[in-house]
Amino acid sequence: MRTIAIALGCLLLAACDVYLDPTYRRYLAESLMELADDIPAHDIVMDLAASGDRRDHLAAAASSKVIAWDRSGAREPWSIHPPADTRHLSMTGDTLGVVCAEGRYTVAQAYDLGSRALVGSVETDHTPMGFEFLGDDTTFFLAENDPPVYRLAAYHRPEGQAVFVLDEQRSKSLDYSMRSMVGCAVRQWLAVTDDLGTIRVYDFSETPAAEISFRPDGRFQSLAFNADCTRLAALRMDGKLDVFDTAAAAPASPLATIEVEGIQYGARLAFSPDGELLAVSMSLEGAVGVEQPAFTWIYDWARAEPIFEARDGGCVYGLVFEADGRRLASVNDNHIIKLWDVDLIRADAGR
Repeated sequence: MRTIAIALGCLLLAACDVYLDPTYRRYLAESLMELADDIPAHDIVMDLAASGDRRDHLAAAASSKVIAWDRSGAREPWSIHPPADTRHLSMTGDTLGVVCAEGRYTVAQAYDLGSRALVGSVETDHTPMGFEFLGDDTTFFLAENDPPVYRLAAYHRPEGQAVFVLDEQRSKSLDYSMRSMVGCAVRQWLAVTDDLGTIRVYDFSETPAAEISFRPDGRFQSLAFNADCTRLAALRMDGKLDVFDTAAAAPASPLATIEVEGIQYGARLAFSPDGELLAVSMSLEGAVGVEQPAFTWIYDWARAEPIFEARDGGCVYGLVFEADGRRLASVNDNHIIKLWDVDLIRADAGR
């Protein structure tokens, strides 16, 4: 029995090592625990979002619950219990968007972060693969994957109405299944990558939307824009991380390529608000049935140099910088949101 107890203790230490290793603890500025309250341990963490315009909001979603924090400290955290399993979050201005689904039954909801009231919703019968508000809170896009039909579906909420309606003119049909989608609200751009490795960038500030399409070397599982859309990060299936200049005549040639060790899955990417840092979280693939640790890195991407690395106890499901860039938020399958001290990380790295 004593041997079993010691073994279990070691497993627990390994799972929680982010709290026990002084190297990691030094950079852990804060932990938010509210997502873990009153939900089953097996409830899967799905997404993490932050306001990008200094309104100081952060939101995280498990399957059965969404929590939103007013990071200014003016109000207590606020919880939402959606009508189906939460899949995606998106935040713009004073609006939090939540997409939940059960099978093909999908509900997209918009909540006002000030009044904390539901201000808009729509029900569809399509499988959601991504969700992004572009610009204001009146238009969002769903990446819908329903073989053999793949579509970027635009939904618009008419003035004074509470129901979003499909905007056929702005919606885009695609030829292949989508692997990742990311938006840039500043320019109303949307980037997607498909199973063939093609990356498409749409400019929805124009009607019809302009499109840049290119096929770099490899297939991609995660994308991220920087704040002004001038850089697009794309993580390949083989672990290489490319950063592209979206204004270049030939964007298929990356500005920088970072070698991320090991075959990985469950990857997340996030640029810092100033565009200098690129955060990456992923789990390394190991033997079947053997849980592998997740890693979070922060890179000075222009130099392809890591300035921070932390190991987590499970797969990281969300990664986002807060609006002022001083904290990097991550969440894994223990439902705890960790806020890393980016100021301290920069200082120790001489950045």
